[in-house]
Amino acid sequence: MVFEDLMRTVSSVKDSIERHRSSLSQNEFRTRIVLIDPILNALGWNVTNPDQVTIEYIMAVGGGTSDYALLQDGKPVAIVEAKKLGADLKNHYAQMLNYANAQGIPYALITDGNTWEMFEVFRPANLEERRMLKLVLTTQPIHSSALNLLMVWNTNLQFGGPTSPKQSVFSPEPIKKPPPPWVPLSDYDPPSGSKPPSRIRFWNKSEAELHSWANLVFQTVQSTFADGRLTEEMLPIGSKNRNHIHNEPRNPDGSDMRNPRKLDGASVFVSIHFSAHEARKRVKKLLIACGVDPSTVFLVP
Repeated sequence: MVFEDLMRTVSSVKDSIERHRSSLSQNEFRTRIVLIDPILNALGWNVTNPDQVTIEYIMAVGGGTSDYALLQDGKPVAIVEAKKLGADLKNHYAQMLNYANAQGIPYALITDGNTWEMFEVFRPANLEERRMLKLVLTTQPIHSSALNLLMVWNTNLQFGGPTSPKQSVFSPEPIKKPPPPWVPLSDYDPPSGSKPPSRIRFWNKSEAELHSWANLVFQTVQSTFADGRLTEEMLPIGSKNRNHIHNEPRNPDGSDMRNPRKLDGASVFVSIHFSAHEARKRVKKLLIACGVDPSTVFLVP
């Protein structure tokens, strides 16, 4: 399915941005290969197929070059200007739009792999009103980014032009927004004061109800222990003055844990007195210590 493939690609690209930001911000070619090409491919624009995409498209008028031309019946329906990760895209709006205007190309995109912007070239309006799309992958949930990127989907552009994600999208197969909207723990950073997630899905496909930040910690400990990833030999786990997980409800100085809760079927106690921020931090740290990638654990906000 197009949408599921696109969501996986967006997730992978976000991970690459976080892991390789320094390297990608130094070089446009790296940014194109690692971030931009995968997104275009997932949107149905095979960058290795000259029938669909012309790389380094030479303008017939003006002599400029665009990084990508997206083709419909052999003619460009959109151009894509690529910049290195972190580049100031607004400095390149004028050149991009002038290229598209001179060639009679109706749509123009510019991206650094993280920020994606799309403009309607011939609309008689100011720049802001001509902008059809602006999204930043690292600041939006994966499903939201994927929905917005569907404006650039091959089938969308070839059947009547870009369709807003708020409108119906033509597809040879039904596109369904996956219920519920699972978000990887690695991307989950809600604003202060947000409600806790309602459900968690672990790397082994098991799920649990949450409804509290304390339960996020407890269910993660329960799952890692039941799966044999967290063992009693690894205990106690905590800070210098507090035990967060231990086989007795005591801190290093002998005082009682704060709000200890015993695991089901094991003499292991979990302190569940955490703030929202601390709960997420502790869960990620525990998963990594147990050899689990936080991106393989999902939450329903």
